[in-house]
Amino acid sequence: MGELLDGRLRGNALWRCPAERAGSRAGGPGDRGIHRDEVRSLSPRPACGPLGARREGRLTVAQRLYGIIGYPIGQARSPEVFNDLLRQAGEDAVMMPLEVAPERFEDCLDGLRAIANFAGLVVTVPHKLAAARIASRRSKRVERVGAANLLRPVAEGWEADLSDGIGFVAGLRASGHSVEGQFVSVVGAGGAGVAISEALLSAGARVSITDIDGKKASEAARRLSSVGHIEVRKPSLEHSLVVNATPVGMAGDPQLPLNLDDLGPAALVAEAIMKPPVTPLLKEAARRGHSIHEGSHMLDGQVPAIWDFLGMSCQPAVQEVK
Repeated sequence: MGELLDGRLRGNALWRCPAERAGSRAGGPGDRGIHRDEVRSLSPRPACGPLGARREGRLTVAQRLYGIIGYPIGQARSPEVFNDLLRQAGEDAVMMPLEVAPERFEDCLDGLRAIANFAGLVVTVPHKLAAARIASRRSKRVERVGAANLLRPVAEGWEADLSDGIGFVAGLRASGHSVEGQFVSVVGAGGAGVAISEALLSAGARVSITDIDGKKASEAARRLSSVGHIEVRKPSLEHSLVVNATPVGMAGDPQLPLNLDDLGPAALVAEAIMKPPVTPLLKEAARRGHSIHEGSHMLDGQVPAIWDFLGMSCQPAVQEVK
């Protein structure tokens, strides 16, 4: 998730405590993604703790500590978003931004393991590959993709998972878009693109992947070939969905990551970028009559998985965090 968390959490439903959910997972959080459409089928319930159960500004000995770690980290809004959710769920916990240079990442993890009430990390760039490598336990998603955006301490080290891709798929489904049987073009073979491709394949889609670095695209296709049908190919008329998983369009970049002339008129155009909410790609796609899907839906879709993995006892009962 990481850099993809830098946006606003919109439209979250009421979720139950993990212990209340039917069919709890026997294989642990790495074996199965939590899809938004599954969560929506559960009955609403009150928040597990009273709002404001943790006093503003009060630190306690029992308070659980979480972090979001990256370099740089100053632009991240994730601590703000998750601290709002923690307060509203009555959790005695706090999430801290941790700016750690790549060469000190392992040292930082060693130090965090010495803190008895440190409960887990959201990992952002440039640490996702290192997080997967260092982990002593890895979910199947992490093994396939070679990157992780979630870490939690376990007896023998760190356990790693990856929620970017399942969040993207859950966001599509929550917006009414089908995934199974679709032919999807993923533009960008970095960490986000490979994670999204893996989740789409696991959900029954066919995928083509492309990257300005052809070797990266070929390596991604090789890694994911056991999951489903994936090929190296640019967007075309055959694709029903195209996903921008590159940074092109972020932070005022006016460029487009792909040629919209190559798409059919019914193709859905989706983003993994959250800021700006409507990128130049989405703006131009909408002008041409394409349906569009904003990157913020990916955060909406992965909050339940993050919440569970990090051991938060109750899901947040909120409608919107700005």
